[in-house]
Amino acid sequence: MAMVKKSERHEEYVKMRKRGDKVGDTNDCSVIATALAADISYDEARKLYKAAGRQDRNGVSCLQIDRAMDRLSSGHR
Repeated sequence: MAMVKKSERHEEYVKMRKRGDKVGDTNDCSVIATALAADISYDEARKLYKAAGRQDRNGVSCLQIDRAMDRLSSGHR
């Protein structure tokens, strides 16, 4: 796996943080982390967590993370 410069990842994080602000979402660190780790958009990750039961402006439970990861691994975005 190729090394990614810290500044590139930071820029991606900032972009996703701004997207969260734009849609009025908070407590979305799992959404951002999933988007960055899975190389998907913020909106795709947010949709995964919504399908797993996450409410806007709320964090996620371990069960919701598990459900979102199941959907991601099975290709259901």
